[in-house]
Amino acid sequence: MQDEVMLYGVDVSKAELVVATHPKTVQRVVPNQATAIKAWLRTLAKSSCIAAESTGRYSAALVRLAQAAGMTVYVLNARDVYFYAKALGVRGKTDASDAQVIARYLAEHRPRRMRTARARRSSSVCSNCCAGELRCSATWMR
Repeated sequence: MQDEVMLYGVDVSKAELVVATHPKTVQRVVPNQATAIKAWLRTLAKSSCIAAESTGRYSAALVRLAQAAGMTVYVLNARDVYFYAKALGVRGKTDASDAQVIARYLAEHRPRRMRTARARRSSSVCSNCCAGELRCSATWMR
């Protein structure tokens, strides 16, 4: 029997990452600091998929560290996630509910809506999630 891939939706803010899992709903708060993110990533399987909205520099550390750990990382368009949550009828807007919506969005759209960062931009410099680093390999979903 093949193990199920664990999906993580992450709501990113300046101070913390609120993480929700899919298909089992488990939530966790991780400080948005490199050492705390590395410690959290070490607890995850290498086959894990992580999704976060594009929040510029606040999500950059998560994207960079998760990629370095060999995980699949998706950077989502915040507008798409907003309308997805609206369509689901999500009423409250909390960090925990946002993280759960991101995890569910990833579960439903991951197989058919993948585009790599290279396909989305013409230059080789990523200005969206990696603060201008070359050769960003984050997967963008639009």
